Amino acid sequence: MTTPQKAAKVKVEPDVTALPDITDSEKAAMTSFKHLAFTGIVRDLFMHFGEPADAVFMGERYLVDRLDLPPSERRIPDLLIAFNANVALMERQNGYVIADQGKSPDFILEVGSPSTRREDVGRKRDDYARMGVLEYWRFDEEDSPNVVKLAGDRLVGGSYEPMPISALEEGALEGCSPVLNLCLRWEQGKLRWYDPANARYVLTAEDYALAARGYAERAGQAEARARELEEQLRRHGIEPV
Repeated sequence: MTTPQKAAKVKVEPDVTALPDITDSEKAAMTSFKHLAFTGIVRDLFMHFGEPADAVFMGERYLVDRLDLPPSERRIPDLLIAFNANVALMERQNGYVIADQGKSPDFILEVGSPSTRREDVGRKRDDYARMGVLEYWRFDEEDSPNVVKLAGDRLVGGSYEPMPISALEEGALEGCSPVLNLCLRWEQGKLRWYDPANARYVLTAEDYALAARGYAERAGQAEARARELEEQLRRHGIEPV
């Protein structure tokens, strides 16, 4: 009697269509919330560019060359910006996949801390250059002579070259991004965006709200003045048109 052979177990590969959420330990290690999310400067930057539908402004999600790479090949930029990108695809894949987007990110910013400084200027810098990221910036709030507070690199011929950083008044530092046409400023441990073309800081949501309230107030004052003039005309027997 022939014993029937057992069917060989077939290893079923997972259907890799999206990246997972970053882990709790990875979230705990991130230092970007205080300077990016809490202050709203990413939102302000997005508004400055007119809330473009084809630009990715991403943080706390993975950046990878391809979806099928192992977790060790994933990076989590504090801020990633990619123009002329597929935002819907980024949302669907829960991260930025260079092979599927068809282009590398244009700009990456990392917020430094004692636990990440060495990696930010070492492995991450090498990885972002290999991935083709055009500009890579680092910001560190610590005001110490042993800490690089602001630094930026631009990709030239496949390698990063440092961009100039200028010293301003009261210990402030400034580096300008050709990709964004804006300058990043370190001011007393805070990160700010400066628009050199208009010689002012990038407007915040609060600035827009104040401007809207001012416009409404001026419109109300103009309407009240118009009604006052109409009443004066009527008192003189003239019916306003």
